[in-house]
Parts: sequence; C-alpha cells; structure tokens
Amino acid sequence: MRRCLLILILALVAVPLLALPGDDPVAIVPTAHGPTLWLPAQTSQAAQRAAAGEVARYQEAWAGFFGSPPPLPDPLTVSGAGAPSEQVFSALWRACASGLRPEEREGAASALRAVVLDDPAPLLVPVARALSEGRLDGSLLSGALPYLFLRSEVQTQGFLPKALPPGPGASRLREALADQGVSWDQFWNRFTSWVVERGLRYHLLSTQTGTLPAVWLLDSDLAPGHFTAWRFHLSEVDEGVDLQVAGEAPSGIRMLSFYTDGKGRVIQSGVCDLKGPRLLFPRNGRTLWLVLLNGSSQSEGADLTMTLWKDLAAPFMVRRASLDGKSCDLFVEEQSGVAFYDLTGRSSGSEKFTSLGIAPFPSEGGGNHHYRLPIQGSQPDLAEIRLTCTTLAGGTYTATAPLSPSGSRLP
Repeated sequence: MRRCLLILILALVAVPLLALPGDDPVAIVPTAHGPTLWLPAQTSQAAQRAAAGEVARYQEAWAGFFGSPPPLPDPLTVSGAGAPSEQVFSALWRACASGLRPEEREGAASALRAVVLDDPAPLLVPVARALSEGRLDGSLLSGALPYLFLRSEVQTQGFLPKALPPGPGASRLREALADQGVSWDQFWNRFTSWVVERGLRYHLLSTQTGTLPAVWLLDSDLAPGHFTAWRFHLSEVDEGVDLQVAGEAPSGIRMLSFYTDGKGRVIQSGVCDLKGPRLLFPRNGRTLWLVLLNGSSQSEGADLTMTLWKDLAAPFMVRRASLDGKSCDLFVEEQSGVAFYDLTGRSSGSEKFTSLGIAPFPSEGGGNHHYRLPIQGSQPDLAEIRLTCTTLAGGTYTATAPLSPSGSRLP
C-alpha cells in the first residue's frame, strides 16, 4: 500500500512539470551558448533546430551591434500562434527591448530582423521610399539603414558598439567617426552612395534615359538632400563619358556615379564634387547612372548646365618609361580630369605586376609632364610598368609600357 501511495504522489508531482510554463506542455530545447528554449510541445524537431539557430544568430547580431551579449532570460519561453521563426524573434526582442531607449527601439528591431530573419523589408522599404521621393537626407538615419551599412562596410574592430544606436541627431555616430579621423562628409558620401547602390541592385531607381552627346540643365534649385538622376547606355567600344560644367558649379552639389552590367549589377561607383574643368567616367559597364545630389544645407543648383559626350580615348598616354638607378622616369601626355596615378611593375618572365614601393602621386594636369619616382629596393629585371590613373570622378584607366634604355629619346 505504501509503495502504491508513493507512486501516486510522484505521478501527481510530475504532471505539473510536463505542463510548465502555464497550462500547456512544452518542448525543452537547449542552445549552444544561450538560454534553454521552452517551445510549444507540438514544435517539430526541424523547427526546434531552426529555433536554436535563430537564437545563435540573434546573439551574434546583438553583440556585433552593441558590444555585449543580449540580456536573455534562462529559460526563454516562446509561445503564440504563427510562424515559429517570428515567435522566437518576438520572444528574443521582448526580452531585450527594455535595454534600449524608446526612440532607439524601432531602428534596432528592424536591423535585427534584417540580419536574423534575412528579412529584406528593413532595407528595401526605406531605400525605395528615398529613391522614389528623390531625397537622400537625414531621415535615412532613423531606421535600420545605418546599422546595415556599418555592418556591411566597416571592418574596424569595436567600432559599431561605439556608433550604435546613432543617437539624437546621429551624435554617437558622429563622435565615433571623429575618433577614427573620418569626417561626416566622408561618411555621408559613402553612405548615400551605398543606399543608391542597393536601390540599383533591386531596380528601385527609375529615371530618364539619355542619349550622348547631351546637355543636362537644372531649371530649378535642388532642396537640401534632394537629387535628380540620368542614365546612359553605352556600346562595347566606348572608353567612357566626359562631363564639362559650364561656369562655376555650386559647392554643395555632388555627383554620384555608378556603372551597372547587362544584368543590372553595380560594378563600379564613385562620388565627386563638380570642381575642375572636366570629369571623366571611364567605361566599366553597359549603363552609366549619374545622380546629382545637393549635399548642402540650402537650396541650390538652378541653371547648372553640364555637357556630356562619349570619349573613345584614355585621358593619358605613357610616352616613355625608363629606369635610372633607383628612380623611374615617366613621360606622360595627359588630359585634364585625372586626380592621381598608381605605378606597378613586372619583371622579365613574370605574369604579375607588383608594387614598386611608390605611393600614389597626383597628376600635374593637362599637358606633357615628366615624373621622376624613387623605387624601393633593387629592380634589376624590371621590364614593364603599368600606370593606373584615378579620375576626379572616381573611375580608373590603365596603360602598360615597356621600360626603355635610360637616356633614350621620346618617340
């Protein structure tokens, strides 16, 4: 009798344990380095494994953004109807949201959804809105975009937790950038370019298609943060597009340029102002997209006139290259529009061009110029050089030339 009574008592104790938490039975799922999950009892084995993986991704994303593990309880109870992944995410977010200020929560939650659930909406919705409204302004900083941009583009260890959440007026982000010696203009140029790149990737930028040669005239001012755009389809033989500004351009106007291939993928991008007599956009794709953005705090740009045309020639030609001791002499015929050059070399019998220890050096402008460049170390077998220019618009041209005997005449 005593034995039967003991069995009955144990059975009565065990029944509530199977029903925890609340009144419903649960499936208890351990995670690798996180809390134990209490999932609805009917959760399949595959869904249980997926839930554990989702917790791991959430922990990684939170720590990447904010620098410390998320404050998750143990156990973490997941309940409710709907997709299991959504229910797990809701439980994770509810446990952590109180650690952020109310005004910070929407952006953080959207960014976590994008990373943890691979949800494209937190990226595509604000990008589509910005491009359809023709503006790239401070409103882009209020949601998930700064999180996703920094996660994608910044490799500096420990930077994201110093910059995120961005803070009121992006104050934390600005301070973190300043500590790294990065100006707000540098950040904003790259950030806005990244936003447009994502828009082009998903075909979200709709604009007029032009035919070269063309004249681009702004008949009214652009408001601060607003832009206008144009695109040009190029043939296979085109070397690129030249752009010349009539008169003096407003200092706050910037040009964002993008080349896309036949499938619409961005393969080159650049950002520049409209200073200088000429901008060169070397051909590096089938379609050139030009975005004219007012980056200033006041409306400007009315009557800005630009002429664009095809150019079949590279903006420089190496007339002669020779090695004189530990220096390389370059005689270069140049056009305007080149910002700086990079020089590499190739030894006899080698297929690769390698560094000669020469830092990038600025162009001296249009005309014929002689550059005498010191080479690091001995280069006895150097046979050929490769000169690459970066234009003021951010594109590149490359030319190779054999090394001539020292003292030989120009061709």
